[in-house]
Amino acid sequence: MSVTRRGFLAASALAGCSRRPSEPGCASLAGKSIRWIVPFSAGGGYEMLSRLLEPHLEQSLGAEILIVNEPGNGGIVGASKLRDALPDGRTLGILNSAGLFAAAMTGSGGYPDPARDFSILGRLGRTQPVLFTAASSSIRSIEDLAAPKRSGGLLASVTGLGSNNFLTVSSVESILGLRFDYIAGYAGSRDEMLALLRGEVDLSSGNFESNQAGFEQGEIRPLLQVSDKPITEHPSFRNVPCLGGPNGWAARRAAALGQDVPAAEAAAAALISLYTPGILAAAPRLPSELAACLSDRFLDAASSPALAAAAKTTRRTLEIATGKQALQDLAAASRNITRFAPVVRAAFERVRR
Repeated sequence: MSVTRRGFLAASALAGCSRRPSEPGCASLAGKSIRWIVPFSAGGGYEMLSRLLEPHLEQSLGAEILIVNEPGNGGIVGASKLRDALPDGRTLGILNSAGLFAAAMTGSGGYPDPARDFSILGRLGRTQPVLFTAASSSIRSIEDLAAPKRSGGLLASVTGLGSNNFLTVSSVESILGLRFDYIAGYAGSRDEMLALLRGEVDLSSGNFESNQAGFEQGEIRPLLQVSDKPITEHPSFRNVPCLGGPNGWAARRAAALGQDVPAAEAAAAALISLYTPGILAAAPRLPSELAACLSDRFLDAASSPALAAAAKTTRRTLEIATGKQALQDLAAASRNITRFAPVVRAAFERVRR
């Protein structure tokens, strides 16, 4: 999907935003410039959401928002810069919570912890992971992917250790009893997609909405929805199975292999829970008064009817939640990190760079 900045501003102008007075904690920000860190390359879904939010947060705070792309290592570079910024409210940003969970699972240490290292202002949206391949690939379905003749030698692409797709593909591999090798080091999701389309790798994964154009244009083929219910009614997903649920592919695969079906269902549910916190607005750890004010201002901006209209125009789905709810989701998801940490570490050993 290609959306220009002019398109963002036009969509955002569909309805007005009313400015509310700043609380004492936000008084120091009025009339100032605030840096908003996007930990991925320009043009992606996280920048799109940030630019949708930008004018509404500006009006809510009475400040100027400057969006800065800080890509690298699947979002780790930008998240680290956000964590380490001065706690004065002048640096905010957007986080990929599931990707940070994946980085923590490698055991390498030093990676930002979304539940501990930030003031979480709220949630902007959910992540909708899909496992997919190129339309030209001989892999036609998840059944084909799991066929005995394909039990080895498959190459999956990942954008970095802090990427959703590393967590998704390695965990699905384990739950379904498959075997992949991995290649990393792509400059961004665009380069990764080109590698897939050229046939340099066999499969990848990503957020549905970020890859929607590829599905619609017939460039990529979905294989598995990493969810317990359909994430879209798009025709290309009509017969694409879900991973979780009583009739999900995890349960069906376990039954076919004579394995513990309830255990497979539980593993699928645990993986899906890691995506529940979603896409978060965050800041470095802030003083409580400033954190509370910014969380309130975020909710005010994110709940704007104008933002909802702009998101619909640009075909993005918002799922807004308070900082408190997002923290509760992070805490619940964090309990499943130990389940998948050995899986991610084993996959890490097979990453080609």
